[in-house]
Amino acid sequence: MLYSSPTVALGIPVTGLTLALFAFLHAQFFEMTFYDKSYALDFRFIFGAFMFACGFVINRMADYKLRELRLKSGVKKYFIPRGFLFEWVSCPNYFGEMIQWLGWAIATWSPCGFVYFLFTLSTFVPRSRHTHLWYKEKFKNYPEDRKALIPYIY
Repeated sequence: MLYSSPTVALGIPVTGLTLALFAFLHAQFFEMTFYDKSYALDFRFIFGAFMFACGFVINRMADYKLRELRLKSGVKKYFIPRGFLFEWVSCPNYFGEMIQWLGWAIATWSPCGFVYFLFTLSTFVPRSRHTHLWYKEKFKNYPEDRKALIPYIY
C-alpha cells in the first residue's frame, strides 16, 4: 500500500496500540471503581457529559463540512473551508475532539481520562499547527485572523 510518507505506515499500528492501551486502562479503571448512583447528578458528570456531546457534534459537523467541499465541487483539489467554526480555526474537527475528550475526563473524573486528554493535546496541537501552516502556504488569500486550533487563542 502506498502512503504519503514512510512514517505513516509506522504511525498506524503505533496509534492502534496506543488506543488499545488507553481502552484497556479505561476498562480496568471502571472495573475497579465504584460510582455511587448519585454521581449521575454530580456537576462533574453532567458538565463533562455535556462537553463530550458538544465536542462530538463539533467534530462531526467539521468533518461533514470538509467532506462536503470535495463532493460539491466534483474536483480533486483543495479549497479553503468556510462556515461553522472554520471562520475561527483551521481545524475545528481537532478542536471538537479535544473538547470531547476533556469532557470525558471530567465526566469520569479518572486519571486515565485526563491522561488521554493530554494525549489528544500532544497529537492535535502539532497537527493543527502543521495544517494551519499548510493552508497559509497553499492559499495566499487564507484568512489572516484564523487560528490553528483554539478560537482567538492558538
